[in-house]
Amino acid sequence: MSIAIVYYSMEGHTDFIARKIGEQTGAVPIRLFPKKKFPKEGFQKYFFCGKSSVFHERPILENEDIDLKNYDCLVVGTPTWAGLMTAPVRSFLSQENFKGKQVYLFSCNSGGDGEKCLADMGTYLQDNTLKGWISFKQPTAQTYEEIEKTLTVFCKAIQEGRQYP
Repeated sequence: MSIAIVYYSMEGHTDFIARKIGEQTGAVPIRLFPKKKFPKEGFQKYFFCGKSSVFHERPILENEDIDLKNYDCLVVGTPTWAGLMTAPVRSFLSQENFKGKQVYLFSCNSGGDGEKCLADMGTYLQDNTLKGWISFKQPTAQTYEEIEKTLTVFCKAIQEGRQYP
């Protein structure tokens, strides 16, 4: 089965997980980049990032023409902003270039469990087979040992096309 990981990452947590999934599954990584960058620190970061998620903004992506026809399975990842998916991931999910795929989701957050974010993502996947989702709290190389077993089980499900959990 051919697998692509499509994700957005601002601070590197989501990128870290995407790379780990790629290492275990052989998936091709496709990182999303909005044309207009979000502030990366201070009050502006929280204000503009949260606003873009709460108001369901869909920024134009630098890589807006993503060809996924050669992939059977997609893994879509996002940080959690204001309890929801990021605006760049919403832009991607709003496109209609991935219908009929098996899809797995993951989110990274600094608090909470990510369920609201993942459910929000699922609303854009009605013409796909949503196979499962998982959320990670601030994953880094330092905390990888704590989440490695869970991530390995998730990746095995992806490779085998099974439901997770």
